[in-house]
Amino acid sequence: MSTDFYDDENLCTASYPGDDTHAGQLCHEEAGHQGEHRAIGELGPGWRRYITWPNTETA
Repeated sequence: MSTDFYDDENLCTASYPGDDTHAGQLCHEEAGHQGEHRAIGELGPGWRRYITWPNTETA
């Protein structure tokens, strides 16, 4: 897992295609990254989880 922070123009633009709760959540990895897309999804106050989805551009 990357702990680097990127400027908005350097972030991946892929959005989570999944359920109604997290659909549209943007990947927080660097543009052009290898491997799965990742984002932190809110489950409720103080509760978060990582959501991942396939990276079809670099798979």
